[in-house]
Order: sequence, then C-alpha cells, then structure tokens
Amino acid sequence: MRDPIVREFVFFDSADKPVFVRTDAEQATWQVDEYSLTCNFPFVADKRIERGMRVSFDDEDGVHQFFEVRKVKTYTPDGYQELTCEHIVISELTDVHTAEQPLTNVTPAAAVQTALAAQTQTGVLLWQVGNVTATATSSGDIGLGSVWQNIRSIEQNWNVYILPRVTYNTTGITGRYLDIIPADSANRWQGMRLSIDKNMDEAGVTVDDTDVKTALYGY
Repeated sequence: MRDPIVREFVFFDSADKPVFVRTDAEQATWQVDEYSLTCNFPFVADKRIERGMRVSFDDEDGVHQFFEVRKVKTYTPDGYQELTCEHIVISELTDVHTAEQPLTNVTPAAAVQTALAAQTQTGVLLWQVGNVTATATSSGDIGLGSVWQNIRSIEQNWNVYILPRVTYNTTGITGRYLDIIPADSANRWQGMRLSIDKNMDEAGVTVDDTDVKTALYGY
C-alpha cells in the first residue's frame, strides 16, 4: 500500500459547486509550465471522481489552483483512479478569440487587459488582471487567435510570468485572476512530484475526450 499525500483536494461539479474533499491522494504532480496536474486516488464509491469534474488545491506558494478533470483511468482490482487534469485558465481562455491589434510602449498589465477584452464576445467576463509587480513597458501584437495564445505571447514579449489564481468559497468560484510578475525575479519551479512509485500488472478503463473538437473558428 502506498502512503497517502497529506494535501487537501477539493472536488467540484461541472457547475463549480464543491461536492467533496479528498486528503488521500497517493501521488500528485503539478507541472507548472504545462498547467497540468496528474494524481492518483484510491477508488471510493461515494466520492467517485468523474471526467468533467473540477479539482483544486493550494500550491507551495499558497496560491489556489483550479483544474478540470480531462481524463480518468479507473484500475481494477487495485481499486484506484488516475486523473489527468488541465488548468481551467487554458480551456476558458482558449474558447475566446481575439482580433489583431498592435500594442506600442504599453505595460504588461495593459497588454493582458487588451487580450482579456475579447471576453466581451461571450458576455461573461471571467478572467481579469490581478496582482501586478511587473511594470516595464514594451511593444508587441495581439494576434489573430485565442486569448490564451496571446497571453503566452505576452509572457515572451514583455519578459513576465502571468500566473493564474482562483478564489472560491462554499458556493463556488468567486474570482479568476491573472497575476503578472517579472520573469527575472520569479522562482518558476518546473513541477513537484509527491509519490511513491507503484509497478504492477493492472487492468483499467480510460475515458478521454481531449481530442474531441466541439467548435471550429474560421477566419
């Protein structure tokens, strides 16, 4: 038997309402630069983890991270579930697209705000600029594509890290923020593995819809 990871994971339904808490993870890896989380939990019938649920935890800096469960493998007879999760900032800002717009001599916060303005297309302004400690101006372009693509481009052009942060209470998510810090002063650890490896034969069922296309955008 593997020793559990002592960390609190809060699981939410698809409407972002908390449904249960798990503290029995046997392995957890938060890959920062890829905005991904993989973890294993014992199978518990009344706390069964399903694809489409959301899971959250506080990272090593005390920042709240929020993920969508994209893939679930349920193994028998070992009785555990393996999760592959994606940060909600990716899915929520990939579905919103921007028009081309040049930016000249502006702060990174202004560049991010320009990219996020595309959310007005959907009528729901989910993400906003949060805490900002990087103020040096630069120039670049908001390109034709998704908001998320442009956020990653802004990181490169303005030499900053743009870090997602989510707040919530007992009723659900209360805020989604993109904090902006200078790249040269940030400690961006590449990921943390909290696990005891397990190597044995097992059978499993995988539910995976990550390659399913639900929308196409024409330009």
